[in-house]
Amino acid sequence: MANALKRHYGNPVSGEYFWPRPQITLPLVRALCAGESIKLFGLRRTGKSSIMLYVEAELKKAGRRPVYVDVQGNDRIDQLCSRL
Repeated sequence: MANALKRHYGNPVSGEYFWPRPQITLPLVRALCAGESIKLFGLRRTGKSSIMLYVEAELKKAGRRPVYVDVQGNDRIDQLCSRL
């Protein structure tokens, strides 16, 4: 079946493994292109990183230069700022 979701466990997905969710991704792309900031929260393994990669690709297509900052493991703001 061509339109079936392919299961994938592990790292974020893209390409044929990514299941488009325009109701989530379009508002994110619009907000970021308008100069707004967003926060993406959710339970583990629900597709946040995959959504982020898709949005990043869409922003690049729109001529933007997205920057990804992984703050996991930084429990103090001064540590995070010094690493940036």
